[in-house]
Amino acid sequence: MDTTKHSFLDYDKVRKALLVLRAIQHNFRSQIIQLFLENKEMEQRDMCHHFWKLPPSQVLQHVAILKRAGVVNIEMRNKTPYYSLDESRMWQIKDAVTEFLDKYEDEDVQLTERQPLLSMNGF
Repeated sequence: MDTTKHSFLDYDKVRKALLVLRAIQHNFRSQIIQLFLENKEMEQRDMCHHFWKLPPSQVLQHVAILKRAGVVNIEMRNKTPYYSLDESRMWQIKDAVTEFLDKYEDEDVQLTERQPLLSMNGF
């Protein structure tokens, strides 16, 4: 792809959006996000209890991926971790993706399945 033609891209924003999209695209992590949307905040024990079919270590590994992507907040209260969704981060990503797609639309670029927006290499 000729980057000079599409110099409007803020690659840092796109890279951050890709990080989040990769993190949330997993089915189980999507379920974790849905749980946080329904409950706003959860104690670690309650969250692990909700997903009782999986070992707590596996649940926490998925939460750690969401944390690294900036989607989940962790707050310690009396040595007990409480988890919540960072909704402002989710809005930032939505806005970045919307802006990205709007600029492509403004540039009258035709996207097809065979024409990837960005190479995933290097991310």
